[in-house]
Amino acid sequence: FSENWDAGINAVKTEKFVFLHNDMYLHRDFFDQLEREMECLGPEYFYLYTTIEPLKCAGFVRPGKVVAPFGEDFSDFRVEEFNNFASSYMVAHQNDKVNGYGFYLAGYLDSLQKVGGFDYHTFDPLFCEDDDLTLRIRLTGYYIRVVSGALVYHFGSKTIRDETDR
Repeated sequence: FSENWDAGINAVKTEKFVFLHNDMYLHRDFFDQLEREMECLGPEYFYLYTTIEPLKCAGFVRPGKVVAPFGEDFSDFRVEEFNNFASSYMVAHQNDKVNGYGFYLAGYLDSLQKVGGFDYHTFDPLFCEDDDLTLRIRLTGYYIRVVSGALVYHFGSKTIRDETDR
């Protein structure tokens, strides 16, 4: 998990990065909204984009997460309903100033490298490296800002967790 993410991070040749999953649908304004927030606050922050997730994910509450029923996977995803919801959500939350935590991050590559990336040597079993990364972000002095306008629909754990017994 984190060894793959670190390899991906090491391949980035741009000033900024975004952690995305292959089980996400990105709203059409995702990158514009994210860029706007990043240009405003700069490299002192990491940016937690907003995930909209299916009802089955309701029990895992965290900043930057909204639960709404737009489908369980790409085959039954209701794009138009999601886009209408997203447009309303962005307007309603455009002035939110919420700090958060989590893995759905974007930021400046230099900041991520200063934090140290993912620690894939320490954690077994998997799936706690993101908590460690969030902790190290805060301990290094950075903030994590929720970006209410940068929205994705995340179908929820359709990636590596479905392929492991952990």
